[in-house]
Amino acid sequence: RPIFIYVSRAEADRKEVQDFVRYYLGAGTKLVNEVGYIGLPAATYQLATQRFDARTAGSVFGGAGSKVGVTVHDLL
Repeated sequence: RPIFIYVSRAEADRKEVQDFVRYYLGAGTKLVNEVGYIGLPAATYQLATQRFDARTAGSVFGGAGSKVGVTVHDLL
């Protein structure tokens, strides 16, 4: 299952939070395989970064919960 991080809109404007999110969605992705997880496609990380940059709030599930067969990329 995917691992999500949640950042409030207020905290997203803090430089150190922005730096962490950019690391997590960028350089941090190189560590995914090293720790035994399965990475997502690069385009999915790009969509997540765009969502963060746009300060889009809320869960990608829209309150409906997860659905079988839907990819993270489709949700973003």
